[in-house]
Amino acid sequence: LEEHSIRRELEQSLHRLGTDRIDLYQVHVFDPDRIMEEPIQTLLSLKQEGKIRAIGICNPIPGQLELWHRDGELDVVQQSYSLFDRRAELDILPYCFNHGISVVAWSPLIQGLLSGRIGPNQKFAPEAFDGDSARFNSEKLQEVAYRLGEFTMIAQRYKIDLAQLMLAWTVQSAGVTHALVGVLDADKVGDIARAGDISLSQDEVGRINAIMESSEEETIEAWSL
Repeated sequence: LEEHSIRRELEQSLHRLGTDRIDLYQVHVFDPDRIMEEPIQTLLSLKQEGKIRAIGICNPIPGQLELWHRDGELDVVQQSYSLFDRRAELDILPYCFNHGISVVAWSPLIQGLLSGRIGPNQKFAPEAFDGDSARFNSEKLQEVAYRLGEFTMIAQRYKIDLAQLMLAWTVQSAGVTHALVGVLDADKVGDIARAGDISLSQDEVGRINAIMESSEEETIEAWSL
């Protein structure tokens, strides 16, 4: 995160993309032993030069978030968040909401687990999830299948699938402005995008939350990324 490195990599990105400006430039990984003043000031300079439009950071702890907001012009935070991983509600989401910082929720479907397309008896190779296969063992898949089954009737009332329901819940959460979703099938892009147009009633949001409340602490511990 040194100035010369940031500038070099940005110029390379501009060249590869064939553009003169990047809409959102994010710091993805933090070095806890490095002083952040240099990268903060470098990104501010690049924004003033018109080479980037918005500055973002990924997965900050509260202290890092406050530092970047205090010393720089922070526009976006990318944070892990889903119905099964709500830790961000404790600090990150309220802070961003109160300070007008956009939040991009990443992994809102937990690598497809909340899409309804992975059954409780699905088998995965140990290397399929970069050493995280413990999160996809039989016991946890059974837990997810049970809870998703309870959401099916809500999805049917809106004539949507479970993935769209999970995404609609995510983007309606206070402080969340965007959801970052990956797809393997280009035909699914439209379905995913339409989830942003779904407006769940407060009663339905309450029902969804109530389904999770019975074992919320266990679920957060089991599924947090």
